[in-house]
Amino acid sequence: MENFVLIVDDNLLNLKILSDILKGNGLKYAVAQSGEEALSILEDMEPLLILLDIMMPVMDGYEVCRILKQNKRLKEIPVIFLTAKTDPEDVVKGFSVGGIDYVTKPFNAAELVVRVKNHIDLRISHKVIKTQTRRLMEYNASLEKMVEERTHKILIQKEIIENKNREITESILYARKIQTAILPPGDFIQTLLPERFILYQPKDIVSGDFYWIAKLNDRVICVTADCTGHGVPGAFMSLLGIAFLNEILSLNPLIHANEILNVLSEKIKTALHQTGQKMESKDGIDIALYILENDLTSLEYAGANIPLFIIRNGELITIEPDRMPIGFYLGDIKSFTNHTITLCKNDLLYTSSDGYRDQFGGSNNKKMKRQDFKKILIDISKYAMDEQKKILENYYYTWKGNEEQIDDILVIGVRIK
Repeated sequence: MENFVLIVDDNLLNLKILSDILKGNGLKYAVAQSGEEALSILEDMEPLLILLDIMMPVMDGYEVCRILKQNKRLKEIPVIFLTAKTDPEDVVKGFSVGGIDYVTKPFNAAELVVRVKNHIDLRISHKVIKTQTRRLMEYNASLEKMVEERTHKILIQKEIIENKNREITESILYARKIQTAILPPGDFIQTLLPERFILYQPKDIVSGDFYWIAKLNDRVICVTADCTGHGVPGAFMSLLGIAFLNEILSLNPLIHANEILNVLSEKIKTALHQTGQKMESKDGIDIALYILENDLTSLEYAGANIPLFIIRNGELITIEPDRMPIGFYLGDIKSFTNHTITLCKNDLLYTSSDGYRDQFGGSNNKKMKRQDFKKILIDISKYAMDEQKKILENYYYTWKGNEEQIDDILVIGVRIK
């Protein structure tokens, strides 16, 4: 059996409930009543995800997870602990042994299905990206060999290159589908932010800019992010950013805006093995994150190099970000600043990556200035949100003219009703 979820629980009733939930949502599954039975199943099969109980006789869930993470073939399988153990130290232990999520019993079936599907999507995305990386490496190796061959092989080389380019393009196009699927869907955003627009235009097939919108404990979290680079490298970073944001908020739904950025920065540095040395990877993320309270009378904002613009009664207010990125930073490491802002009815919130205003164009073929961008926002603020997006798009294409797009573009506008 392929593409299935392995449920491990010594309670037959729990196995029946979980099996019915997964089956009802179109997911394949297998069951094990002990840690030993689970490990036996895993000798021959590799599930997409494991739902693992902790309190089991002989071998508990922690030990099963430790064994999995020591196995080269099985260590990348995501493990969700599903248990009645709710003490903070139990949660911490679950993550320390390699669990990717922790759900306590009794659980909400709909929430569990969403978490399972999200982790399965991330698992599939990781496998696809890993496969494409391997193919790219093989392709580069074959190219080096082709260059050394004699002239009479040129026609053969040309045919091989064309085929490989087509395969790579098709693979990246598929990666775009995955990246698009991971972004919040329009109907979901509509329920949270009915008065809004999102101008999202990647430079290449996949994007290093991403947006992330979620609702937790009646708070709406809105993220505008710009990863280092664009195209495939930027897309890799965006997947990391989205995965870590999901993890951070699932562990602490009431976390403050600046604390999210603090934790996210540490996770990025750990994932990329960044210790602050000059010669290591300098990849990171610029980000604006704000949290709207349920009554829409206030928000929290924290930013890494991306400001928050508020237009109130035709006047623009700039809430400045901290001048350091998420991830690698040579300066003094400090906490991101948490801004608490009182909102008024009809306030307009704007966040943007630098792709829009860094575009070369205009009569002098120069970048748009930050003040010019602010003026555009003020000018469009009197229109409905859909119309604002159209005006921004038209202005951009007029400004760019025949010049090539130089970066990914992401602008988000939200009106407070």
